[in-house]
Amino acid sequence: MRAELPPADLPALTSLRFFAAGMIFVFHLREYQPSAWSAAIAPAMYHGVSFFFVLSGFVLTHVYADRKLSWGRFYFARLARIAPLHLATLALLLALIPLPHAVGQRLDFGGAALAFALKATMLDAWVPIRDVLQTWNNVSWSISAEMAFYAVFPWLLARMTRRPLTTLSGAAAVSLAVYVVGAAFLPVFTTDAKAPSQFDLGSCFPLARGFEFALGMATCLAWRRWVRPAELSTALWTAVEAVAIVGALLWLFLCVPPLVRGADGALFVWLRACGSCGVFAVLIAAL
Repeated sequence: MRAELPPADLPALTSLRFFAAGMIFVFHLREYQPSAWSAAIAPAMYHGVSFFFVLSGFVLTHVYADRKLSWGRFYFARLARIAPLHLATLALLLALIPLPHAVGQRLDFGGAALAFALKATMLDAWVPIRDVLQTWNNVSWSISAEMAFYAVFPWLLARMTRRPLTTLSGAAAVSLAVYVVGAAFLPVFTTDAKAPSQFDLGSCFPLARGFEFALGMATCLAWRRWVRPAELSTALWTAVEAVAIVGALLWLFLCVPPLVRGADGALFVWLRACGSCGVFAVLIAAL
């Protein structure tokens, strides 16, 4: 008799998606409604992107760990899910916003066309310069990073299920290497929009952000092995969830802003981009 597969949907995580999306909204709101409050919590709110990277690795592993996975079918399904809305958003941008403002940077025709092609094909995160990342629908760099994670997911899943610690360590090493190279050759920030910086490299480059996705995958395997089978009372599980939620909130609002503002160099870039990924992994597993 075939073992029953776990349900693909995890309702307990739906509310977390809402709050993480709210974090990203509040982060960008400071650009249009600046205030001392929004500026103070901006470093924590930006970590909503990191939450979605960790959650993505967790959910995909939950869905596919017990199934025979075809790379072609998997990637086509991911592309079909994301590309239509992404392209529709680009089209809406062109329809509603005058072209010079839609571009978002002072690019010549060739530069704007190249940036648009990279955005449309979801490859822009591989070119970590401001002239590409901050053009057109600039926030779609995160979709580009996700598509890179999807591209390696079948390969990564096969290795993660056999050697989770080794695979996670490898992902951490790749991410660390990107930060080390950036620290050795690039300034943290640059006024040249055509030149890379540590900030853009560490914030958007898929190889720098891939550890968060791999961490979500490893968290799912740990959850399946140790957390889900645990036979605890409802009251005890509720207490575990409450501790995880309160701990995450205290970390985000009391620890992240001073840590980010007090750091510099590569440490600043890492803390600013993904310094809460470990906290998010624990929160997802607990809920």
